[in-house]
Amino acid sequence: MNEQRPGSEPQGLCDDAPSRLPGWRPLRTHGAREGVIAIGVIFEGAGVSQEQYQQVLNEVAGGNTLAPGLLYHAAGVGEDGLVVFEVWESQEAVQQFFEEQLGQALQRANISVQPKFVQIVNTMQA
Repeated sequence: MNEQRPGSEPQGLCDDAPSRLPGWRPLRTHGAREGVIAIGVIFEGAGVSQEQYQQVLNEVAGGNTLAPGLLYHAAGVGEDGLVVFEVWESQEAVQQFFEEQLGQALQRANISVQPKFVQIVNTMQA
């Protein structure tokens, strides 16, 4: 894993991430291109049904097509409702998707979930 030198910050894809993540400090990810930091988004939809999720999914990702910048999407049912976890290549990609598509689709499905953003510092795959 590359260590971030004190006083230096990666430039580019997530320049505004500190304003969205309290306590954020830049880290570089193992295997990532220099300066690229992925963003995780967690939706914990208390009371959100699978039908509401499917309505939004059909509207913004028909045919399970990934939006530009979306690297991974998973959804499951938790104790209180639907939970969605996504990994995006940048904060800008997330914001653009929310502004142009997802925000309106959530409103039409009567979903008012506030997502949590996390800085992805490691991933593993089989």
